[in-house]
Amino acid sequence: MNRPKENTEDDSSSSLAGPVTVAVLFGGALLLLILALFGNKKSNNADDPSLEEQAEDIVKGKGKKVKSESAAAAAEKEREQRRAAAGQNQKGKAKDTFAHPLLVTTLRGHTGEICDGDFSANGKYLVTSSEDRSVHIWTCADFLSDDPAKEIRHSRLNMDYDHAVLVRFSPDSKALLGRMNNDNVVRVLKLNKKPDGHYAGLQTVLDLPTTSHGEIVFMDINCNGKFIMTGYADTQICLWSLKGNLLATIVTNVATLHCAKVSPCGRFVAASGFTPDVKVWEVNFEKSSGDFHSVERAFELKGHSAGIPCFAFSGDSTHMVSLSKDKTFRLYDINVEYKKKQDARLIQDAIWTTEDVDVTSTQVALSNDSRCIVIATKGNVSILSGVDGSVKAVIQSPLTGPIQKLMLDPSSGYIITIGGRLVRVFRNTIGYEITIATLKDKLTYATQDSISQRLQQQLEDTQKVLSACKYHLTA
Repeated sequence: MNRPKENTEDDSSSSLAGPVTVAVLFGGALLLLILALFGNKKSNNADDPSLEEQAEDIVKGKGKKVKSESAAAAAEKEREQRRAAAGQNQKGKAKDTFAHPLLVTTLRGHTGEICDGDFSANGKYLVTSSEDRSVHIWTCADFLSDDPAKEIRHSRLNMDYDHAVLVRFSPDSKALLGRMNNDNVVRVLKLNKKPDGHYAGLQTVLDLPTTSHGEIVFMDINCNGKFIMTGYADTQICLWSLKGNLLATIVTNVATLHCAKVSPCGRFVAASGFTPDVKVWEVNFEKSSGDFHSVERAFELKGHSAGIPCFAFSGDSTHMVSLSKDKTFRLYDINVEYKKKQDARLIQDAIWTTEDVDVTSTQVALSNDSRCIVIATKGNVSILSGVDGSVKAVIQSPLTGPIQKLMLDPSSGYIITIGGRLVRVFRNTIGYEITIATLKDKLTYATQDSISQRLQQQLEDTQKVLSACKYHLTA
């Protein structure tokens, strides 16, 4: 009886032990899971940055972003400034505010300062040389007109490693002469053309030999291509053949060489300087062979009381005008028999300025009929009458800087001023007005019918040109 009772207790304890064991095991597993999860989180916390570190990273990240945004803003600001500067430059280019009733057009294209210019012998082209190491050849028909073309044609021809401070067309317009800046030599450059007639480039033919006379300050060429003239800082002048052979050396004795030119007819070489006269030589060639013969003194233009910065020939080489530091100009008739010791005949002597004369900036040009004298000095252009010596008009500051070159076109109908990067073209209506007044005066005193008819025809032709012109000071 007792044994069955003991078995019953064992069975009941046994039945209680099962759930307890399961609960213990479940609790242990849960504890292990909690410990594992806690340890993993701790491990992860050890590997991950702290809150402070994360905040620092965020600040740094924001800093980088701010820095990036700041750099972008600065770059955009710089771009805006560049655009604004470019806009101002464009405005500056387009805003060429200069205006004048006689202004026909302005030639643009050079990117550097223009040094010199010259017309071709046939009057079809104008060449300009610049510090941008190029020469531009302009078609005169586009701008020597009362109705210039909207697009003025020109060819840009580049020079290698140097630029020409002086430039001249050859008589046949197939080559250029350039006094090169760096090398101080006169270079003959052939003008190459495309099949369509447009200029294609420059080809060096030869350099004239160097001399011991120093810097070349003047250069010119005979209209027949018989010789090239070079004037030097030591006041001497050399004449060269087109093959580079020295023909003659002229000792000018002018103390300081201010001006040297070859006459349009090609017969004369003239020079002026510190002395108060212009010396003129005749260059002689053999009539039979055409070979060089000699250089001899022809005549002198005298009468000034101070040095002569510049002079000019008329287009037909029958007249010369000289400007002096004594503030006067003198106009001469040089169509004389100088071989018979005949002196040049003085036509006009007048004061052209009341200010001190600047030797370096003063230039003069003389019309073909010698009735119109154009003077550039200190940035201004004055148009004077060669008949009575009076100042007819003044063009104030046609360029923003000094006038590098003053010219009349081959017809004397246009005044050309070169300086900076621009070429200004003015209509010389003053010259026509002077001619008309002179012809009317001559017509009054004409006694022969033939002379009267000739003067009347000239008067009508000149009046017709002037009336058709739309550029007048009174406009």
